[in-house]
Amino acid sequence: MEYKLLCLMLAGSLGLEGQAAGIRIPVAQGQDSRSNLKLSPTAPAGQLTIRIYDYAELHPKQLARTRQVASRLLAAAGIDVRWEQCRTSDKDQNQDASCTQRAGANVIQLRIHPSKMSKKLTSRSVEFGYSIPLEDGFGIIAGVYLERTSRTAKSLGLGLHVMLGHTIAHEIGHLLLGTNSHAKTGVMRPTWGDRDVRLANTGRLGFTEAQARQMQDQVARRITSVKNRARTRSEPTTGLAQSPSQTDNPLDIK
Repeated sequence: MEYKLLCLMLAGSLGLEGQAAGIRIPVAQGQDSRSNLKLSPTAPAGQLTIRIYDYAELHPKQLARTRQVASRLLAAAGIDVRWEQCRTSDKDQNQDASCTQRAGANVIQLRIHPSKMSKKLTSRSVEFGYSIPLEDGFGIIAGVYLERTSRTAKSLGLGLHVMLGHTIAHEIGHLLLGTNSHAKTGVMRPTWGDRDVRLANTGRLGFTEAQARQMQDQVARRITSVKNRARTRSEPTTGLAQSPSQTDNPLDIK
């Protein structure tokens, strides 16, 4: 049996017509996939920061296990991840101090959405996540829908942290690999067979070597871009100052 995962990336932002469609897994007939991926860690190309905005208020232990799964998948592809927990409302006082700093190209903003927010963001009940590119090619916004992911994990016999961690890694993969980044094997497959589910459940479903090289190159480019922007801002300028980016504050994106 195969489970179809379809991830489309379209320009736009949450709540708008251009919103990207995310992972979905309707059941279809087919044969198992074949995967010979090696998940041995490689030397990191640089550090990628992922800021979590947990609107669904996932249990801290479940969130920690989810981060571990996503971190392992990305580390195996040579991507070192630094996680930051950021507040989702003015009432929420628990957040890392760095969350208030400007989000550069090497900072991914990840939203975990509850059921009520999922219904507002998309009418497609089978979507599990999304990723949104920016005009400069450095997409920094991704999100997952907790209830839908949880329901599917239960039906497949997977732990929530396993399904959610792979979903997050899949969406981060789209931000680093680009729009046409599905593959015949691994976590970026558009369809999952029974074998893929077993591989995910045993920690053996990951990115391909080619994807890992491309992701490492993308992270290196992002880090270089951040350094170049910092150098430019430090130089004397004349004229009107530019307005801050609308993606600096994720709470402004509906």
